[in-house]
Amino acid sequence: MTTDLLLILECTDHSPLSLDIEKKNPLPTGPPPIFIRDLQDEAIKIGDPLLLSCQ
Repeated sequence: MTTDLLLILECTDHSPLSLDIEKKNPLPTGPPPIFIRDLQDEAIKIGDPLLLSCQ
């Protein structure tokens, strides 16, 4: 049995100042992450680690 999984990732800075800003504006600010490689299909088991890289 195969199950497709969609991951939605959000990179944030969790300093006290950024947490205060996040409460006021739920939309992300600043430049988006730049992925150093194209996303590829991966087959993993639930619970296995998954490494995602951005610069």
